[in-house]
Amino acid sequence: MKIRKSGYSTITLVIFFANAYPLISQETFWQQTGSPYGGWIWSVAVNSNGDIFAGTDMCIYRSTNNGTTWSRIFKRTTWGYAYKYFQCLAINSSGHIFAGTTGDGILRSVDNGENWTFINNGLPDFSNVNCITINKNGHIFIGADKGVFRSTDNGDNWMPVNNGLTRTWIGAIAINSADHIFVGASEFAEASVFRSTDNGENWTEINAGLPEAAGYALLVNASDHLFVTSRWSIFRSTDNGDSWIEVNEGIGGYLCGSFAINSDGHIYLSTYDSIYRSTNNGDSWSEVGGELPAQTPVNAFAINSNGHIYVGMGSLSREGGIFRSTDDGATWSKANTGITGIDIFQFVANSSGAIFAAAWHGIFRSTDNGNSWVGVNTDLPLSIQALAINSQGHVFAGTWSAGVYRSTNNGNDWQEIANGLADEYGNSPSVNALAIDSNDFIFAGADRAIYRSKNNGENWQLVKEFVYAKATCIVVNSMDHIFVGTTIGNIFRSTNNGDTWTEMYEFSAFDELEILAMAIGLNDDIFVGVEDRGIHCSKNNGMDWTLVFDSEEMDNLPIAINSDGHIYTSTEEGGVFRSFDNGKTWQEVNDGLENIKVQSLAFTSRGYLYAGTLGCGVFKSRESTTFVKQITENIPAVFSLEQNYPNPFNATTTIHFSLPKVSFVTLRIYDTMGKNISTLISKRMAQGEYNILWNTNNVASGTYYYRLCADDIFETKKLILLK
Repeated sequence: MKIRKSGYSTITLVIFFANAYPLISQETFWQQTGSPYGGWIWSVAVNSNGDIFAGTDMCIYRSTNNGTTWSRIFKRTTWGYAYKYFQCLAINSSGHIFAGTTGDGILRSVDNGENWTFINNGLPDFSNVNCITINKNGHIFIGADKGVFRSTDNGDNWMPVNNGLTRTWIGAIAINSADHIFVGASEFAEASVFRSTDNGENWTEINAGLPEAAGYALLVNASDHLFVTSRWSIFRSTDNGDSWIEVNEGIGGYLCGSFAINSDGHIYLSTYDSIYRSTNNGDSWSEVGGELPAQTPVNAFAINSNGHIYVGMGSLSREGGIFRSTDDGATWSKANTGITGIDIFQFVANSSGAIFAAAWHGIFRSTDNGNSWVGVNTDLPLSIQALAINSQGHVFAGTWSAGVYRSTNNGNDWQEIANGLADEYGNSPSVNALAIDSNDFIFAGADRAIYRSKNNGENWQLVKEFVYAKATCIVVNSMDHIFVGTTIGNIFRSTNNGDTWTEMYEFSAFDELEILAMAIGLNDDIFVGVEDRGIHCSKNNGMDWTLVFDSEEMDNLPIAINSDGHIYTSTEEGGVFRSFDNGKTWQEVNDGLENIKVQSLAFTSRGYLYAGTLGCGVFKSRESTTFVKQITENIPAVFSLEQNYPNPFNATTTIHFSLPKVSFVTLRIYDTMGKNISTLISKRMAQGEYNILWNTNNVASGTYYYRLCADDIFETKKLILLK
C-alpha cells in the first residue's frame, strides 16, 4: 500500500481556517455507538458453566446470562480476504474453546475466551475449518476443505488422517460412544458418509440406503443412533451406519442441515425456513419454528443444561442473530443485545437528526445520536443498497432486485414506487445508488440504467442506458450537474437534469476497474474512488483528473466530505484516513476504531462522522469534525444572516445564520475588490440555526464582506479585521 500521510499534528492548537483544521481533542477519535444488534451467526456452543459462545463474520461473542446480553471477546481486525467467518465452535472437557474459520484455520482459547491463539501447525495454509469434534481421550478432529485432521495434543499440532476418503471436503463430523468417527464428505453435487473405527487412521464409505447426496449434517444420540441429512430428507442408522432408512415424516422443505439434541433425546433439525422437532427418535417430526423469521436458515444450534435452545440465524432474516427458546421450541425470542454483526452499507441523516443505516438485513434508525437503533422495515424487502432523503424529509431506499421504496413518515412505513421503474425484462431492477438534486428530482442508478423521477418517485423515466455496466454511485454538485460512476470505470455527466449525458472519463482503459465512490467537495471539486487505483480529483467539472490518494487496497472505498471540505476515506487494511488540504496530504484516524475495515462513512448536519465497519458495528467521532455548529434543531421562521461578533475583531469572529428549510448553502468571504478570499461553506444543509468560526490567520487587516447564499436567497454583510 502506498499512502501519503500528513505531516501536521493532530493536536495543533492554533487553527488556520484557510486549511480548515478543526480543533480536535487528544481523546481517541472514535467511539462505538449502540449499533444495530444481530447479524450473521455461523456457530453457537455452550460450556459446562452455561456460558454461550457465538461466532459471526468477524467476531466471537460470549453471554454469561443465558443470552440476555453479549460481549465481544474476539475480533479480527484484518482478513486475507473478505467474507471470512467463524463457522464452527467446540469446547473440550477442560473448557478450552476451539473456533474454526474460513481461510485462517483454527483458534484456541484456554481462559473462557479472554485470549485466543491460532493453532495451525500442520494444517495447510488458508484452511477452511468446517466442523470440529472431540473424543473421550481429548483428541480433536476437524473437518476441513482438504480432509480430516487430528490433534492429540490439544491442537498444538495437526496431522491429516484421510486414508480411504474419496472426497475431502468435510462438512460434518460426529463421534459415538465407542469413539467411532463419522464424517460427511462432499465433492461438487455429491456427498457421502464415511466411518472410522480406529481414531481416523482409516475410513470406510457407509452409504447403503442413502442417496447420492447425503452427508450434509450428522448427529449421534445417546443410543448411538446416527442421523444424516440429504438436501431433501433425513436418514437414520441403528447399526453404526451399516444401513440407513428414511425418517422424514412431517418434514417439508430444503434441509439446511443443522442438528441438535437435548437431554431428553428430543432432536431438532433446521430446514430452509423453519425448525422441526422429533420426540420419538426421528420416527415423526413436528414444526416448532413458526415464530422464527421466514425463509431463514438456522446455521447452528446449542442447548444448555436447562434445555434452553439457542439458534444462530443466517443471512435472510431481518436482524439475524440469536433466537432463544425456553419451552422446547414452542416459542422463540430474540437474544441479540450486544451482538453488533450487521454490516452497514450506507448512512443518511435527516434534518431532525435521525440517522438511517442501510444493511442487507434492512434499514435501522437512530434518533438519539447513535446510542440505540431500531429496525424500520415495514413492507420493505431485504438488502438495502442505497439511501437518500429529499427536502421534505422523505426517505428513499434502493434495493437489490426490488426497485425503490419510499417512506414519508421517518421510516415507519414504506411503499414501493415502481411506475416506470423496470428493466428490459419488465422486472424491478437492483438500485445501487440514489441522489436527489435541488429540485427534488430523484436519480436512481441501476444495473445498466439510470432512472429519473420528477414527482417524488410516483413516476420514473429511463434517462440513460449502459451496454454492460452497472451504475455504482451518483452525486450532484451545487449547479445540479449529475455525475454517475459505473462498474467498468466510466464517469458520465449530465448538465440538464439527466436529459442528455456525456462520458467524461474512463479509468479502466485496460482493466475493468469499478468506480467505488464519488463525493463533492468545496468549490464543486469531484472526488472519485477507483478500485485498486486510489482517489482522483477533478477541479473542472470532470474534464481532467489528478490522483490525490494513492492506494492499491481499495475494493470497497467510501468517501465522505464535511462542510469544511475535510475528506475522509478508508482502505482495505489501513483503516480511515483524512485530509485537511483537499487531498494533498493524509493522516490516519483509527484511534478507538475496533475494526479498521470500514464499509461506509457519513456526516450528520452537526459534523459528526459515522462509520459502519465489517462485522463490528457502528462507530462515530467523539466530537464534531467541523467548525459549522448547529446550535438548535428548532426550525427558524425566516432566513437570516446576523452581524458577525465581535466586529471589529482581531483574529477570530463568529457568523450566525438561520435556515428555515433544507438548502444548498454557500458562505464566502470577499475583499473590497470582489475577490473570493475564503469559502467557509459549500454544501446542502438542514434547517436550523448555525454558528461558524472564521480564523483569519494570514489574512491582512481591512474591510471584508461575507455573503450567504441559500438556494435562491442571498444576503451580504460587512466585517472589519483589525490586527
